[in-house]
This record gives sequence, structure tokens and C-alpha cells, in this order.
Amino acid sequence: MAAPYFTSLAMAGVLALSVRPLYEWLRRFKWRPAAAAAAVTLGVMVLLLGPAGAVAARAVKEGTGFVRRCRKEGEPSFRRAVHRASRGRWR
Repeated sequence: MAAPYFTSLAMAGVLALSVRPLYEWLRRFKWRPAAAAAAVTLGVMVLLLGPAGAVAARAVKEGTGFVRRCRKEGEPSFRRAVHRASRGRWR
């Protein structure tokens, strides 16, 4: 029952161990514990969510371009257009 969570827990542990030196460095510069933890958390969120957001934005752009192309060329079926595109026959 807990097996699906082991990978996530292991990755969380690796992430926590990898950012711990940054937290300790901020604490040495007299940052309060809550402020240092918040700064590290915000930094990790930006580093992880920034690229994911960029990939998502690119996927949306590609998808809207594909739909525009289907409409422009008068493709009778969206399913057929996806099939053609997946086979590399889309021009």
C-alpha cells in the first residue's frame, strides 16, 4: 500500500539534503529560521515550476497551432488529423 510513495519520499529526501547547505548558509548570515526556510522553499519552487511552466506554455502554443492548421486545411475529422500527424504525414 505504501510502495507507490517510496519513490516520492526518496526524491523528497534527496531534494531536502541538496538544499540543506543553502539553508545553513542563510542561517549563518543571521537569517531567522522561518525566513531562511521560506527563501529556500521559494527558490526551489521557482527552479522546479519555472521550466515546467515553460514546457506547458510551449505545449499549449503547439496545440493551438495544430488546431488552427486543421481548421485552415479543412480537415474533416480532428481524430484523422491527429492520426496523420502522429504518422508524420502532416504537411
